[in-house]
Amino acid sequence: VYIDGSYRHDWYRPFRQFAIQYGIKDNYGYFGLGANVILSDLIKMPEWFNYAKYRLSYSEVGNSIPNSVFYYKNVNAVQGTATIVSKNDFITPPIPEKTKSFETGLEMQFLDDCLNLDITYYNSAMHNSYLEVTGTNGKIQPVNSGIIRNQGIELSVGYDWKITNSLRWKTNVNFSYNHNRIEETYKDKFGNSKDMATEFG
Repeated sequence: VYIDGSYRHDWYRPFRQFAIQYGIKDNYGYFGLGANVILSDLIKMPEWFNYAKYRLSYSEVGNSIPNSVFYYKNVNAVQGTATIVSKNDFITPPIPEKTKSFETGLEMQFLDDCLNLDITYYNSAMHNSYLEVTGTNGKIQPVNSGIIRNQGIELSVGYDWKITNSLRWKTNVNFSYNHNRIEETYKDKFGNSKDMATEFG
């Protein structure tokens, strides 16, 4: 049994400008955990069943809002002037984008390691994705949107045909199914979610 983990802590420059205004943090932490179990070392297998490994992992990864979220400028190349055009404030205090990922799978080998099978299930959800919409005053309205989920299954089957000591033929076939869904969009100033169920198979 093998277990590993990681931790990351980021300090985000764009969040400093909102620390006083909203009283939020400018730094956030993320972690990841993983485990691998060699089942063939723990359980007695038939002779034709050579190897089996089960894996499991979970991780969180963050991403800052853009540096330009506080303001941007229009440049007049002829006159050499720049006009600062402010954006609207966030509807709710800004937070980083966060992707939460879960994955599990099984690797197997049979028939003197000639036949191999690998199956994986993954489920990844991005929370608080940064989005710019048009506000009621016509200015750009930055928002943290809801949840975008991506999940699916991958299957790989391969065969290693050892014809002679100096000649072999290896082939591999992959199958996959992926499903994307927008589960929730941003919240308005009253805290109501703008739900929108959009699916991509």
